[in-house]
Amino acid sequence: MSIQVAQLRETCASTLGASGVRFDTHFLMALNSVIGDFNRQCNTDQTVFEQVSGDIDLDFKHFNTFYMGCINYLQLSAEWARQPDAEAESKYRRSLAMSQFEEYQDQDLEAGIPEGSWGSSG
Repeated sequence: MSIQVAQLRETCASTLGASGVRFDTHFLMALNSVIGDFNRQCNTDQTVFEQVSGDIDLDFKHFNTFYMGCINYLQLSAEWARQPDAEAESKYRRSLAMSQFEEYQDQDLEAGIPEGSWGSSG
């Protein structure tokens, strides 16, 4: 099951008590930042979003990482931090590391190198 962008947006909006077009703009910037982090750290190729619709083509087990990442980036913007969580970034980074571990297992990667290619020159 993939991650629905609208559901992720609603969860973030509910947590922060925010809504509206302005929030959607900041949410999309936060989401795209998380996608960039995820692509770099988890060896994926997710595309960025320009509107609050569609699905992120990843297993739903990564929902929490995307949620924590979006909350972290939204709070960093200071726009939506009514009561900022001082540990939001560290929670996000731990969750991203766990997603990296799970993605590497799913992709049969170890330390970023496909299994069976150790010592090969190609």
